[in-house]
Amino acid sequence: VNLRGVDFRDIKGANEVADGVTVLVVEGRLVNITAQPVTLPRLRLAVRDGQGRDIYTWTATPPVTQLGPGEAANFRSRLASPPPDGKSIEVRFLTRQDVMGGTPTH
Repeated sequence: VNLRGVDFRDIKGANEVADGVTVLVVEGRLVNITAQPVTLPRLRLAVRDGQGRDIYTWTATPPVTQLGPGEAANFRSRLASPPPDGKSIEVRFLTRQDVMGGTPTH
């Protein structure tokens, strides 16, 4: 269920080397799928292991604070020295449960 009215699209992650350090670059598009303006909260990114468990998380500021109806914005975030046992990436919006230290139930 999409409660915010924003789709995450074209999510890609790739390792690059900058000054001898491996850097994980995550990028994609945020698309407002509603007929109303949508305010964007911080992004929550997670590197996950082979069983789908978060092994490292971080947050990023979206490229804009608001998307108008049908608008889209590209985002990009970098993580220096990502965990070597990471198998996948999850990108979603930061929730109150994240801030409070709980685990969302959805």
